[in-house]
Amino acid sequence: MKIYNFGRNVSFRPKHLYKPKSFEEVLEILEKHKDGQIRVCGAKHAWNGGIESDDAFIDIKYLNKIEIKEEGGKKYVYADGGVKLSQLIYELRRNGLIIPAMGGILKQSVAGLCSTATHGTGNSSFSHFVEEITIAGYDRNGKPKIYTFDQGDELLAGRTAVGCMGVILRLKIPCIPKYWMKEESKFYKTLNEVLNAEKKWPLMQTVVIPHIWHFLSFQREVDEKPKNMMKSNIMRVIDFLGIEIMPHALLKIILLFKNNKNTVLWYYKKFLPSLIRGITVTNEDFKGLTLHTKHHYMFRHVEMEVFIPERHIREAFETIKEITDWYAGSANSLSEKLKQNLLEHGLLKEISTKKGTYVLHYTPFIRKVFADNSLIGMTANGETRYAIGFFTYQKEEDRGAYYDFTKTMAIVLSKLYETRIHWGKHFPLEHKDIVGLYPDMEKFKNICREVDPKGVFQNDFTKRVFGFK
Repeated sequence: MKIYNFGRNVSFRPKHLYKPKSFEEVLEILEKHKDGQIRVCGAKHAWNGGIESDDAFIDIKYLNKIEIKEEGGKKYVYADGGVKLSQLIYELRRNGLIIPAMGGILKQSVAGLCSTATHGTGNSSFSHFVEEITIAGYDRNGKPKIYTFDQGDELLAGRTAVGCMGVILRLKIPCIPKYWMKEESKFYKTLNEVLNAEKKWPLMQTVVIPHIWHFLSFQREVDEKPKNMMKSNIMRVIDFLGIEIMPHALLKIILLFKNNKNTVLWYYKKFLPSLIRGITVTNEDFKGLTLHTKHHYMFRHVEMEVFIPERHIREAFETIKEITDWYAGSANSLSEKLKQNLLEHGLLKEISTKKGTYVLHYTPFIRKVFADNSLIGMTANGETRYAIGFFTYQKEEDRGAYYDFTKTMAIVLSKLYETRIHWGKHFPLEHKDIVGLYPDMEKFKNICREVDPKGVFQNDFTKRVFGFK
């Protein structure tokens, strides 16, 4: 059976496909393939080869038990790895609860959320809040074993392990009372305006309008339940059609034409700004946090997301603008400062040949993500970062120029601004490119070897990016 990921940019045929319904079945699978290779998926949402396996592939969707407990006066949810975010939210809200942080895609599994440090905005990632993790791995003699980590470096490693520590069986996550969220959209012309507004609206997220480099910010705050639900529902429909459907549908039509460079530039420089209007929408917490991701499964795409340290965001964003405009062919030259920086890292010669080779056709997305307490999370090691996503809505056979553009962007930003790349999205870098970006990488790899001494849970992707032998 051929397996495809969400973006359909990764496909493979494992020799064995398993869908266990109990922890005991998982251990049986591990015993059977203790000298082979195993990779695991929750919802196959990652945009890279992290899920690929030539041998055994485990789909944990039937590990989906949820249990809510009160411990020490606090509420916790124990969720099996295969629990979908939508399922978790439904059960929590029945009990007046929600989790502190979540991703924007309700079809993701909690194991996937944890494995890749999936995040929202104005908070740490989902992984940061995991207080206990139960994993099926191996002991030092290669015998299958269930581990439960609730403290120490093992917990920090498990919070973002990209499948390298085994099969996530269960997570313990703290709960908070459910709430409502108001969102107001506002147009800004400079990044400084956005960063200043963020002081008042820490939960806000921002769309970058490329090629004119203006911003549409969705300013959000906790609010009361609307008194007029009919009006609120009407505004939600307007927001859905105006943000989720119409712009994406039109963009997809534009991309049907091969020679679309001038049309894409017109779309962002002339057409889209004329449509932008301020709108206020109030939603339940999870709807507010996932408000502008409804188009996700309607318009398939691939994304690379970079995590830039807060102290570098202004300078890094100027570099992003320059490189994007250079690739689009709308800039006559690179600035002397950028050319010098590129020259120092041996990047100038290659980039100088890229003028006019790719037009960014989708709006980058900016979100502020607080520091995680983990070993290799994108915001690990105590530093808040800005996540910026670069998307393509082209078909896989037309994505060559996009992949070249994102590789250039990833290398330049990592070399100049200590930028990290999201583990669950398109990941064009090699291990040699990220050496030094993760101070605890060797500690993480040693813990992985403790619970997987034969490297059963490694594949080509993890070897390429983590440097496992």
